[in-house]
Amino acid sequence: MRDLVVICGVWLAMLAILSGCGEVRESVPDANNQSDVDSSGGDQCTESADCDGAEAGFCSSAGECVACDGECDIYVEGADGDDEGLCGAEGSPCATVTRALERLPAEQGGRVWIGGTGGSLDYNENLRVAGDSWGEGAALRLLANNDDGDVTLAPQTDDVLIRVDGGTHLRLEGLRLEGSAGAESVVSCRGAELTLQDVDIRDGEAAGVDAHECDVVIARSRVEDVGFAGIRAENGSSLDVSESEISGNGAPDDLGSAGIYASGAARIVVEDSTIAGNASLGIHAEDTELYVQRTRIEGNPAGGLRIVDSYIEVVNNLIVNNGSPDSEIGGVFARIDDLPDGAPAGGLFAFNTVADNAADDDSGDLAHGVNCGDHPVNASSNIVFFSDSELGSINEGCEWTWTHSSIDADQGVADFIDFGGESE
Repeated sequence: MRDLVVICGVWLAMLAILSGCGEVRESVPDANNQSDVDSSGGDQCTESADCDGAEAGFCSSAGECVACDGECDIYVEGADGDDEGLCGAEGSPCATVTRALERLPAEQGGRVWIGGTGGSLDYNENLRVAGDSWGEGAALRLLANNDDGDVTLAPQTDDVLIRVDGGTHLRLEGLRLEGSAGAESVVSCRGAELTLQDVDIRDGEAAGVDAHECDVVIARSRVEDVGFAGIRAENGSSLDVSESEISGNGAPDDLGSAGIYASGAARIVVEDSTIAGNASLGIHAEDTELYVQRTRIEGNPAGGLRIVDSYIEVVNNLIVNNGSPDSEIGGVFARIDDLPDGAPAGGLFAFNTVADNAADDDSGDLAHGVNCGDHPVNASSNIVFFSDSELGSINEGCEWTWTHSSIDADQGVADFIDFGGESE
């Protein structure tokens, strides 16, 4: 009998250990990898704001303050959602993205899954992700959750679709974003971080993405048909674009307009992308550091690249069919009199093909391919040609160091057109 008591005691002790010493831990998995939620002993709540003083800061779908093991998840489904609910489960979603953002806990942030069923889905709202709501450093993600078609966000009023500021980090994934006439941008970023992955932006009046003192990453995305610039980065912003297409943006006959417009930005990186068919310039870079690699810059009627007072590393790109018989710039224009503070010395222009670009033949001081000034840049292993014009492919005033390069099939370096000492 005593042996039986001992065995029972040992069994109960092991059971207590396995069950977390009497506490019950409930796991809530779903198809979208929702984080496990610790629902033990939570305070009652109707909003995450009710949990501010609690140890755990997220108001779960059960109406309890809990801690998310990772990112908190909120769901949105316009047709079947209810903004009066807690929206913490896919079966009980919010109706609007605005309400879903309110449901996320302050400081921590989390994920908002936007979707539904029945084909493409449209949500008409103006959204703001601000530091005074979530706190500096909070990370929020808006993700498409629809296997049947696009999830499109468009502004409800004639204003910016999404504003992010105050040190927050907003990440957008798989969404289609549309702008409105008269708005300064589709997405506005001020003093924050912004990441776009697999996102389409279109139909804005001014800029698709407008960044000031903002760190922007754009990957596998498309920005098109925006009035002034596809992407505008200014005032110390950094921009990293990869595997993306920037096309159909800008205004004709406006050299301040471009697929990518950067002025006073800290650093611009464009890799493995296409900058094509914009209404004015492909890329305008002024007072910045510009790094362009493995990118196709094509069919931009005001010119491919316009570079002013910037450090450059332009390597292994295809720069073709830019400019026009009336444009001031063909493939590349570079006037580098001063470099930004802290920028490296020199520069690199290498392994590029600059071909069949055009400029105004009557000006007498332009070259179709590359117009470059007297700032030293290492120009190595390039192919530059345009055979159907009286203009050369590189201007005579260019002081770049050209090595291992092919400059036209029938023109030698001595045949360059005199640039006349002018930079414009």
